[in-house]
Amino acid sequence: MNIVDRLHKRIQDFESVLEATKDVSWDEDFEWRGQIYHSYEEWADKYSGWGGSCCDDEIYRAIRFELSNERNLEYFLFFPKIPRVDYVYGDEKIVFTEFPYCEEFAFLIHFYHSFVKWAY
Repeated sequence: MNIVDRLHKRIQDFESVLEATKDVSWDEDFEWRGQIYHSYEEWADKYSGWGGSCCDDEIYRAIRFELSNERNLEYFLFFPKIPRVDYVYGDEKIVFTEFPYCEEFAFLIHFYHSFVKWAY
């Protein structure tokens, strides 16, 4: 799977979890794909396979959402102080900024503010 296909798969999952948590606080139970989660943090950790999947990235001064596994390097970097999101998959990277505007950037910023910063 290439980086663009993988990104769109992740965005579909993120859209789905946002729909599942539409009327739910960050620390309330919700159901996603037939499983109950007790918080946004629990979902993020189980989805990624890592405990503490949302953490500070000291090198980039960003919030890192780690999705890597034994075979693939994969993560998002959300930069709270500047309008930027990086997506890394393997040895490739896509950098999203507000200029030029794209729907993926707008959605990822929305996902960060609605979900990731509460799972962090």
